[in-house]
Amino acid sequence: MMRGKAMRSVCRVLHALDVDLSRMKALEFFAGEGDWQATAYSDKVASLEAWEIDPIHKEALERNLPNATVRIGDSYKMTGGKYDFIVFDNPQGIYNGHCEHFDALLLLPKLLSFGVVIFNINKNPYDIDKQPEWKKKRKEYYGEGQPDIVFYTDVFHCLGYSTKFAFEQKRNGFLSYLIFGLNENSNTSA
Repeated sequence: MMRGKAMRSVCRVLHALDVDLSRMKALEFFAGEGDWQATAYSDKVASLEAWEIDPIHKEALERNLPNATVRIGDSYKMTGGKYDFIVFDNPQGIYNGHCEHFDALLLLPKLLSFGVVIFNINKNPYDIDKQPEWKKKRKEYYGEGQPDIVFYTDVFHCLGYSTKFAFEQKRNGFLSYLIFGLNENSNTSA
C-alpha cells in the first residue's frame, strides 16, 4: 500500500461526514518522519504540531511537513493546549515503556475537548508469541474483548467522551485505523 493512501481515504470519509478539517488544530503524536500519513492531511488542517521523541527525525519532519510546528521530546510529557484532530501513529509492541496507544489515549482529556481521534489497532499481531511482555499488556488491556469500535466506544466513554461517529480504515494486512468523532460528555466522569 502506498504511503498515506489509507489516511487519504480517512480524509475523504471525514469530508463526507461534513468534518471541516480546515478549521482544525491537529496533533501528530508519534510523528516519526511525518511521511507515513501526516503528509496526507497536513495541507487540509488549520495548523499541525508534530511530536517525535527521536531527534534523528527532526530534519525529515521539517522537510516533509514544512508548515508544521515540529517538537522533539517525549510526547507523553509534552503539552501544547487542546487539539481537535489527533493522530496517534503508535508503534506496535512496546516502545519506551509504552504499549501501542494504550497509555496515549489516557492523555486525551488534557489534549482534546472534542474532535477527531485516529489511532492504529492490530487485531492479529504478527509474532506476538515471541514478545511475551507485549502479549501480556494486550491481554491486560483488552481482556477477552477485541480491538474494535465497540471496545473503544466504552474506553472513550470512561474518559468522558461521547461518540459522534466511528469507523475503521484498513492500512495493510495487519493494521487498521480506528477513527472516532468525539464530544465531551458532561454527564460522564473520567
